[in-house]
Amino acid sequence: KSKYQMWVDGRTGFPFVDCFMKELAATGYTTHCGRECVAWFFVRDLASNKGWLDWRLGAEYFEYILVDFEPTANWGNWAYRIATTTPREEPREGSKSQTIEMLLWAHDHDPDATWVKRWLPDLRPLPAVLALEPWRLMTPEMKPHLDHLEGAEWACPACTFLNPHHRQMCRMCKVTPKPAVFRGFSYGVDYPFPCIEPICARRREIDLTPPDALAPGQRPVCPQYQELTLSIQPRGGATCK
Repeated sequence: KSKYQMWVDGRTGFPFVDCFMKELAATGYTTHCGRECVAWFFVRDLASNKGWLDWRLGAEYFEYILVDFEPTANWGNWAYRIATTTPREEPREGSKSQTIEMLLWAHDHDPDATWVKRWLPDLRPLPAVLALEPWRLMTPEMKPHLDHLEGAEWACPACTFLNPHHRQMCRMCKVTPKPAVFRGFSYGVDYPFPCIEPICARRREIDLTPPDALAPGQRPVCPQYQELTLSIQPRGGATCK
């Protein structure tokens, strides 16, 4: 799929973008926070082989889908708040996401991933931090917690080729890594790998307490922060080094 269609369908691999795009498609409405996040992501991170996507495509989609569309507010905000943040440099292969708001705001406005899980139900088995940043399943710290199916072949999410269990990268398409399986959730199958390499930001430690083990009203305790270093291939493939 094109990057534009991934954005429209809510399949970019970034939950705090995808949940709002799913909400938009279903209801024709989303919050101001959601509109800004998905719009900034559109102009800063989505590119084709011809360069950055034209911001007017995003504005036109908003005009088509929003039930509260108003020409001045929509086109004015896209032109002066969104389009002006388009990077000056041409997009390069392997570049990282430049929209830090979708990570920081996710932890500020949806720390328990309640809204994300409402619109992306496939992420419900995951703890909040992983639901907001599923690519952390590919980090070394999570490897001991994954469900390892020794001897089982795995089907490539991109080309469906069956690979032996010991291969970490698809032997056929050579760009898609082995899905990470955690509590029945298969990353790369149930939810797509990110379409562009995520940036690394300070985050709460992952609390692996199962949601059903928490007392009513109790929230996971994540008191510490740490710096993560990831290497995730774009074009729907993800690997960690």
